[in-house]
Formats: sequence, structure tokens, C-alpha cells
Amino acid sequence: MGQISLSLVAIDDEDLIGQVTFSPVKLSDGSRPWFGLGPISVIPDRQGEGIGGQLIRAGLDEIDHMGALGCVLTGDPLYYQRFGFELATRNAPEEQPAAFFQLKLIRAERAEGS
Repeated sequence: MGQISLSLVAIDDEDLIGQVTFSPVKLSDGSRPWFGLGPISVIPDRQGEGIGGQLIRAGLDEIDHMGALGCVLTGDPLYYQRFGFELATRNAPEEQPAAFFQLKLIRAERAEGS
């Protein structure tokens, strides 16, 4: 089972209504630290209220503070582009659907080896 670096939850009146996980990932070029976003979930009757977006933004801020070079995920490009993710079809692992593989550079200068 994979290692979890960050798990955030959304609570409303003591009820768990959302959760997101960020886990360390190893890229083929060996650069670190990179994180994978997911899973993320919000209970059905609270979807569409921006809770998932708040969890994603808070998580991206936190992994930035942790020194992340970037973050990858497999998901709907139309949803995740609002958070700065871009399609990275050429970088998709073989087991991932390339049309949905995305990345977000957080520290581009460090990711390029400077």
C-alpha cells in the first residue's frame, strides 16, 4: 500500500463531508518531491458547493510548503485546469489513461534542476 503524506478533511457540524489525499510519487526522471492528488471525495448532497475545490487548494498550498516540485493526477481535465493542472499525455505512466493524466508544476525552477 502507498504512503500518505497529507490527508485533509472538511467537517460541518461534526459531520465529515469531504476528504482529499496527497501521496508521494516517483517520476521516471527521479526528481523529487512530487505528489499525487487523490482520492478526493465530497458527500453527494454537498457537491457543487466548492468544498472539493477548497480541499484541493488547501492541499496544494500545504505541499508547496512541504517543498513539492509538483503534483500529478488522473482526472477530468475540464475540472482540474482551474487549479493550474495541464494535460501531460506524454508523461502518463503506462497503467494510467493518457488522456486524463495531468500535472501542475509548483516549483518549476527546482523541477528543471536549478
